[in-house]
Amino acid sequence: MPSPRTSSSSGSVWIGLSILGILLAGSFFYFRRENKYAPVLPPGASKTVREKVTPTPPVSSRPSPTPALAGRPRVILIIDDFGYVNADLIEAFCGLPIPFAGAVLPYQPESQLSAERLHQNQKEVMLHLPMEGRASANPGPDALLDSLGEQEMIQRTRKALQAVPYIVGSNNHMGSVVTSNRVKMKWILREIKARRLFFIDSRTAATTVAAEVAEELQIPQASRNVFLDDEKDFKAIETQWKRGLRIAQQEGQVVMIGHVYPETLRALQRLIPSATKEVRFVLPSEVLLKR
Repeated sequence: MPSPRTSSSSGSVWIGLSILGILLAGSFFYFRRENKYAPVLPPGASKTVREKVTPTPPVSSRPSPTPALAGRPRVILIIDDFGYVNADLIEAFCGLPIPFAGAVLPYQPESQLSAERLHQNQKEVMLHLPMEGRASANPGPDALLDSLGEQEMIQRTRKALQAVPYIVGSNNHMGSVVTSNRVKMKWILREIKARRLFFIDSRTAATTVAAEVAEELQIPQASRNVFLDDEKDFKAIETQWKRGLRIAQQEGQVVMIGHVYPETLRALQRLIPSATKEVRFVLPSEVLLKR
């Protein structure tokens, strides 16, 4: 007959083994439950922690200015009257080493060529919209005349807007009479707004309301500060150029307008290199359309 001590010792062993078995079984079922919700990996794959990837921002097709350039005063240069000059002069202007906008007259022998070459040379194309002025000079075919009624004014504006490719904005050719007429300018500018273009008031008359009406209609707009070549000799152009640069330094921005004259071209070729050390030449759309 086994002794009480032996029976007690055997009972303790059995109790211990039973507890161990229960613990092992519990662990088995616990880990099965955890793995039930773990992702299934393909053979040979290992669990890895995926890094958070920051998307690369899209790269603009137009390079951003360097910080040094970005802080400089801005010069918007517009060259008027492309359309009737010969191909050699078009090419020479397109070769200027700065951004500028060429304002192209519609219905002229070289209107299409001018727009094509400006666009191909990364210059900007504007419609130089013919309007009636106070002088006796003819503003051109299908010009916008103060005598026109609303429908005829709208039709002529639409025709001109369709006549020149690649346009991003417009300014007035002559137009001292029409730009002083608030009602007529509303008819014209509504068509420009419908095409999401900007408008630059050439300010051929002190009585102009064109920029004011454009602002009322919430059209991106600016006004000319300086005409470069009312007189075509170099000294006169240089004087106006320096005046424009002073305005840029004082105001942060200037709009200068010249014309496709050989004298203007030669002056710009001489004046641009030193100016690029002081100011930043920009396309109008960069400022007005935030492109």
